[in-house]
Amino acid sequence: GPGGGTTRLAKYLQLAGRFDEAMDEIKVLLDDGKEWAACMFSHQPPKLQWLHMAARAARIHRDAVLICKREKNEKLRLRHETAAELYAEKSKNLDEVSREISAKRRRAWEEATANGPDAIADFLRKRQAGEI
Repeated sequence: GPGGGTTRLAKYLQLAGRFDEAMDEIKVLLDDGKEWAACMFSHQPPKLQWLHMAARAARIHRDAVLICKREKNEKLRLRHETAAELYAEKSKNLDEVSREISAKRRRAWEEATANGPDAIADFLRKRQAGEI
């Protein structure tokens, strides 16, 4: 399911001599990235969901590199290596963005609590809608 998403099956398939099936599993994992992010991080703003998805894609591509190395498939290994580097670069600032979003939420909450029940209700509506 989308909540799982490890590359363990792909690695075992390759070790069992079923390289094409291993690569199919890698493709499925990569294709399910948006669904996985929505399942695991729906409580987070879309930007954080995207960054988590990019970090996951980098991990999957790195594992695909290992599978391709074992199989001695240099062309495919290079393709996954390039993709892993690209996604790793995109997700590099995940922690920084997460801290910024948390700080923004904290400030908005402090302001809402200082301004009374209507402001708190407005904060909660915005939080539920993913605006904060």
